[in-house]
Amino acid sequence: MAEDAPIVVLCNARTGSTLLRYLLDTHPDVAAPPETHLGALCASLRQFDADLPGGGSTLAAGTALVDGALTGYARDRGKRVWCDKSVATLDHIDAVAQVLPHARYLCLHRHAMDAIASGLEASKWGYARYGFRSYIRQRPDSAPAALAQYWIDRTTRMVEFERSGRCATRRIRYEDLVADPARELAGVLADLGLPHGPELVARILTEALRTRHDAGAGDYKIDFSSAVVSSSVGSGRAVPVMLLERRQRREMNALLEQLGYEPVGDDWNTGGAPPPAGCRPAPATEAAHRRIRGQVAEAMTGILAPRLGVPTGGPAVPVSFDIAYSDRSLEHWAADPVGGLARREANGDGPATYRLRAEVFLELASGSLGFGNAVRANLVHRARPDDNQEADRMASHLFGGAGHGSRGSV
Repeated sequence: MAEDAPIVVLCNARTGSTLLRYLLDTHPDVAAPPETHLGALCASLRQFDADLPGGGSTLAAGTALVDGALTGYARDRGKRVWCDKSVATLDHIDAVAQVLPHARYLCLHRHAMDAIASGLEASKWGYARYGFRSYIRQRPDSAPAALAQYWIDRTTRMVEFERSGRCATRRIRYEDLVADPARELAGVLADLGLPHGPELVARILTEALRTRHDAGAGDYKIDFSSAVVSSSVGSGRAVPVMLLERRQRREMNALLEQLGYEPVGDDWNTGGAPPPAGCRPAPATEAAHRRIRGQVAEAMTGILAPRLGVPTGGPAVPVSFDIAYSDRSLEHWAADPVGGLARREANGDGPATYRLRAEVFLELASGSLGFGNAVRANLVHRARPDDNQEADRMASHLFGGAGHGSRGSV
């Protein structure tokens, strides 16, 4: 494969593709423009070739057209390799591969639940962007289920393309890129036959988010970022798994296992046993683990503790929480109206009143998620679901009141 062969990124929306584009665009040899209509153009060229009487020879001209235009773009910027990153390319992958068989294809993946969480967060004001609209129309009753189907359909297409061997492919996982960006970027550049020395990689990582890149469609938040961070890894723990169909979970888990990700079980929102062998949890840095533990501690002592002395309108009963973290550890916290709030590293003498993910706890403590909604969405596991009225009243009080922060979408 020629070192100056073009690069095409295949991806779903909300998987870090704009970050990858910025990193590659900062390389001295690579020019990565904003999203184009490359896929639609290749599909039109292939259709033109098929419809033209005596066709079959015009596709080469189409290849020269596409390659020539983008090579000119790269040369205008003093570079020799072009890279196209367009979310819609995957919709026309057969045509793109036929027009650009000599390209190198980077297949970018992200855990389904984190991609869904990012899609939901980025679509607060509507689902017109990112290709979600048609899926939302099919499943207006459940946005998580709609975005899950989007991920399943497109990831299936990407994995099948990787397996086909039609073109040179290289798999990238978003989690690996943000957990150890220097190592992952160096590996990608090496596989592409591009310079990848430690000093160059360090410079790219330093400059990628500070350099001005040509404006266009992409992650709307990236221009406000100053460093590659892994803080969003694990955000999908707060997406209620009960809103997905059983069939979707089966299909999703089959793909997740192929990609080396943790499958989604019934206990996804509250923790559970370690994943089966060969299915690694999404990596996160020690700094990220310390940061979220610190946030939980601050919320416990700064938000919940002061509310222990405020009348609840009912019996002030003690409640306890097992907080589950993405590294599979647990912290046990006891909220006692008499003794105050106590933290124990072990799980305590028995099952906690409530078990929940750290991410869910922080949403509850901040008031952005109502306790009742969290219980109904199975984001909170109750030790005594049929006899928890007084404890539920106390927990709702600690998290700001029965109606405080409730969100109709949960």
